[in-house]
Amino acid sequence: MNDKDKLAYYQFLNKIKLNTKQRAMIDVLIENKGYLSNSMYQETQGVTKLTASRHIKDMLNNNVLKKSTIAGRTKYELTSLQELTKERLLEK
Repeated sequence: MNDKDKLAYYQFLNKIKLNTKQRAMIDVLIENKGYLSNSMYQETQGVTKLTASRHIKDMLNNNVLKKSTIAGRTKYELTSLQELTKERLLEK
């Protein structure tokens, strides 16, 4: 993600109430362009499985993450800027 896209994404995120652990995980995803699993969230943020599930669900409900299945495993990735723009969640 280039700097302009990062800025646009962070502007979108500023409109959403996320806790510090959620924001930290999003920072990791933005920088690494990776996927997130519940267990990864638990390990990196030091939370229980239930808390990780709640945080991820909150980010899904706020369109920050989208759910996908890779090799039969549930993973989460950042919603793309194109998808946010299409859904009119992000200003151009």
